[in-house]
Amino acid sequence: MNIVEDHRALLGVSAHVAANVVVAASTLLTPALLVPILGLDGFAFIAFYLHLAVFLLLFDFGLSGLLMRQLAEFCGHDHKGTSIHAVANLGRNVEGLYWAIGLLLGITLFAAAGPIAQHWLKISPPSVDRAAHIVRFMAIAFIFHWPLFLYQNALIGLGRQIEVSILSGTAAIARLAAGYVVASWSVDVGAYFGALAFCNLVIIVIVYIAYHRTLVHIGILLSKSAVSVWEVVRYRGYALPLALIMMLGYLLVSVDRLLAAKILPLNQYAEYSIVCTISQGISLATSAVVGASLPRLVQAFSRLDRRAYQESFFVGQLAVCVVCVPIYVAVAFYPGPLLELVAGHKIESKNLYYALVIHSSGTLAHTLMVLSFAAHQSQQQLLRWLVMTSVLALCALGFAILFRPDWGIVGLAYFWLSICVMQMFIGVAISSRLRYHGLSPVGVGRLLTYFVQIAAGIGSGYLTFVALKEYSSNFLITVSVTAGASFLAVSSFMLVATKMFEFLYPGPVGDKEKGMPG
Repeated sequence: MNIVEDHRALLGVSAHVAANVVVAASTLLTPALLVPILGLDGFAFIAFYLHLAVFLLLFDFGLSGLLMRQLAEFCGHDHKGTSIHAVANLGRNVEGLYWAIGLLLGITLFAAAGPIAQHWLKISPPSVDRAAHIVRFMAIAFIFHWPLFLYQNALIGLGRQIEVSILSGTAAIARLAAGYVVASWSVDVGAYFGALAFCNLVIIVIVYIAYHRTLVHIGILLSKSAVSVWEVVRYRGYALPLALIMMLGYLLVSVDRLLAAKILPLNQYAEYSIVCTISQGISLATSAVVGASLPRLVQAFSRLDRRAYQESFFVGQLAVCVVCVPIYVAVAFYPGPLLELVAGHKIESKNLYYALVIHSSGTLAHTLMVLSFAAHQSQQQLLRWLVMTSVLALCALGFAILFRPDWGIVGLAYFWLSICVMQMFIGVAISSRLRYHGLSPVGVGRLLTYFVQIAAGIGSGYLTFVALKEYSSNFLITVSVTAGASFLAVSSFMLVATKMFEFLYPGPVGDKEKGMPG
């Protein structure tokens, strides 16, 4: 198999990237469209909902990752004439548990609306009742949004990346359109969340049908037995470490946002959330690559096909650079115009520009270890990652306790950067023990290729930035050309790197060996 001509992998990544571009665009348009209507204080509630939804994913307990991996492994084998009861029963039980968890979280959020408005958000006393009313609408919207993460991961495990991409892109557009229309008509944040709840209900019904039809199409009929926690516990050797890693990981991702809601006034919290929204585009691009790569890593590992496994990881690693580096270049070189374009109003504070660059740098560092985690997840080797994530979570919580409000937005951005850089370095150290990062000439060559590619992309973007800075007054054209030059440099280097990899690592096509990486 020629890794440059792996059309299925390329199509899967392309579909994910296209969908994530749509999701990122709708995310960026949300403040641009709603801040002029609802104001910064109104948008602060929308930002709080988005950050809270990410934070509450720590109650996923690794169930979505468990189901995705088991479905991917199932699809990677020829199960003709064999029983599919185990995977069918797992699917049934995970689905039932996931809906129950989402309902419980929603009810808890609804009941806690008053304390959240009074003690967590920085709201003046006369506005507390109105804020609590808005949080209750958030809870309803959250209940119908919660199961989407499970079904998306399950469909990815079943190899339906294109369907997932279409569904996620359409859902993002639908939420934005419905929210904008209702907000324009009512000029009320509560009405916005009411529209979002209805939209989420329609979306989850469609995704539910798509998931179950896909299962029937490949011959999996879900068990009709009652939901049992113990059926899920059967996979505890993999599920428990994954659950803890996922929980602590979502805590790390959201701790600075939740801390910002506690220490910043609503308008400043809204501005910091816009900073987070822009840098989130880098994470969205990374999730596209990982989402397309993980099922292939699982399938290659389950077949003991070491060459296919190493090829999938190497291509995914380079694809991360191809997608993410141009986005980072655009953010790092044009923070001011980009921030004002997304915010929908003139930004007065220079600190926000610095915070955007710092925060995006941290997000890029975070992306450099995401695929390595996917490789460990595919091999069910998660103990070292669990230790790393636990230590980082403790450090983050300790620092959050010591955090002072006068450190402000830039301090929060540095807080995020420190977490991501530590995560990147420890993640690389853990991955160096796996054979695709072994201390052989090939392994060292692949690592150098990875970092040289990043340097090539950022360097090309910088040279273009210097050339255009004095001559172009159109921001959109300038940022597009700069990011485009970076993209071409990284893409060209990827083609060279893949050919170099094939030259350095020759082997027969389909060579299957025992003793997979790790």
